[in-house]
Amino acid sequence: MTDDEVLPLEIVRRKPVVGIDGEGSTHHFDAVRRRIYVVTDDEIEVTENIGERHLKAWIDYVDEQRGWRDLRYSDRGISGLILLLS
Repeated sequence: MTDDEVLPLEIVRRKPVVGIDGEGSTHHFDAVRRRIYVVTDDEIEVTENIGERHLKAWIDYVDEQRGWRDLRYSDRGISGLILLLS
């Protein structure tokens, strides 16, 4: 599998959940590929490579566009990592 290939839905769902946005879509983060997967209605709606950008930039973008119903990430040190990986 190359870095450009999208993972199957069943694998994406095992990735840590960043949160659920205001439209009900679930955002998963693949830390190895530095990629966000947005899952809506059992389909991968969006795949976004964040590269060197901090995950917080994606969180802020979603907050502006859709808002968050359930944000599980915090950028406050190790607590943010623990929440992200839970």
